[in-house]
Amino acid sequence: ALGPVLAGLDHENPIVRRLCARIAGRIGSDKARGKMTWPAVHGIEKTVADAKQMESRAVAALKGLKDPARLEQLAGFIVRRTS
Repeated sequence: ALGPVLAGLDHENPIVRRLCARIAGRIGSDKARGKMTWPAVHGIEKTVADAKQMESRAVAALKGLKDPARLEQLAGFIVRRTS
């Protein structure tokens, strides 16, 4: 999924090279270690849907707090993080 994005980058740029190396190093590392992950078992589409549903449930549970904004941001970060 990242191939087209990475292909359009300037690979002569040292920052881009380090970023690509870090991403490439992670791809498949769980599978190589025999680690089961939610996306590996259920697929990407279900994983994204489940994450969004869990985020909604977490945010709804926070509504009773006086100032839930930071925790809501944390829930969003966890769902949208890429590593």
